[in-house]
Amino acid sequence: MSEFSYKQKDALLQKITSLPTAAATPRYSEAIDLGELTRRGVRIDPMELLLTSPALTATNLPATGTLDFSLEFSKNSTFPTGQTQTITISDWKQVGSTSGSVELKKRFRPATDSPQFVRTKCTLTGTASLANTNFVFEAVI
Repeated sequence: MSEFSYKQKDALLQKITSLPTAAATPRYSEAIDLGELTRRGVRIDPMELLLTSPALTATNLPATGTLDFSLEFSKNSTFPTGQTQTITISDWKQVGSTSGSVELKKRFRPATDSPQFVRTKCTLTGTASLANTNFVFEAVI
């Protein structure tokens, strides 16, 4: 059943994931089920995906650290190798500085024929202290 069926709770459309604590060890949000395509090969539910990562202090994300976010789409909820499409958007990143990093809030409208499942991948480059810090990935209808 699609997460966009009537009477579903909004919580099913929001995935909270901890930020990575080690460089080159990505964190993945849980997948959001965008729903099956119609017989014509399109999805009729208009929606946007919203990524929010909190403002971070210079202690959390110093000038030596960068968080890069990307979207992964798949027809399979397990995102098998070779069956996953990755979309990297150049400004979906938080760059550390001596004064920290501002909140990152980005929207993305998936294609009407995109694969059924989507998740966010977050990768840390450099050093950071991100324990107990989360990012939020959600579908906005």
